[in-house]
Amino acid sequence: MQITARLTSFERRRPMILVFLCVIFAVLFALDGFWNWPNHDDHMVHRMQHSTSVDAHYKKMLANWPGWNHATLAQRHRFDHIVHMLNFSGWHTVTDIENQRWIALFITLLAVAGGIWWWLVNQRKLTVDDTAVTMSRGERILWSQIKVIDNRKWISHGMVEMQYETPSGAKKSARFDSMLFDDLGPLLNAVAEKCPHAEMLNPPDFESQPV
Repeated sequence: MQITARLTSFERRRPMILVFLCVIFAVLFALDGFWNWPNHDDHMVHRMQHSTSVDAHYKKMLANWPGWNHATLAQRHRFDHIVHMLNFSGWHTVTDIENQRWIALFITLLAVAGGIWWWLVNQRKLTVDDTAVTMSRGERILWSQIKVIDNRKWISHGMVEMQYETPSGAKKSARFDSMLFDDLGPLLNAVAEKCPHAEMLNPPDFESQPV
């Protein structure tokens, strides 16, 4: 019979919180970088063309503005300089808009990384079968390898530590944490039943089974 303990719902949802926030901020930065700020600059050129404070020389240059999305990089930089000379506030420079776009791209990559994290987290689980316990990282520990089961922190901290020996003779430890995994009780009981040869370290008021 196989018993499985999965990560808690909070641990499984945590990556999705990151993805959700990243998507929101990526959309906001992308809207500014690809739509709001270029359109704002286009409207600003239109206002300057009809402003009484701009002389005819500059108005002729402003008339050549093809729109931010159609302008070349050289034209954009030239108009950055023209607007600076005219001392109009609120203009978004090439650097301003490109920064918004790069930030949107970076946050999108973070969202993708969060999605990969979510997928990996949802694969993590503890499994007990007739021959071994399989840890969340995929390591399989045979019952004969387990030497000590330490239950002394179960009641106070919800943790059980297990000491085992690898096939090469190296001594290692593993931890079962109820803050990370749901339904640990049946799984820990199964571990205790499968390892009658292991040394059990229990608190003074602890009776037979760990849970």
